[in-house]
Amino acid sequence: MDGGDVTGAPGVRLAAGLTFAGFCEEYEGHGGEDTDYGQQARAPGVPPARAGGAPAFHQHHPASGPPVAHVHDNLRNAETFHRRWGW
Repeated sequence: MDGGDVTGAPGVRLAAGLTFAGFCEEYEGHGGEDTDYGQQARAPGVPPARAGGAPAFHQHHPASGPPVAHVHDNLRNAETFHRRWGW
């Protein structure tokens, strides 16, 4: 298997031959969904990897620091994350 390839949505094929469903749709608004996505990959024992020099893209959007505009989203999504992962 040529792991790490993105397969047709919603599954992702990993080097270990495992799949997971992709982004959890329980998150609303801002925050938590990316960390949850990473936890799904880690759960079956797939170690994190670093791809030095790989391009990364992020859609620009206004941001505030701290993210007070998203505090309710972050708190609600933190509860979702804790329920799913226990931390």
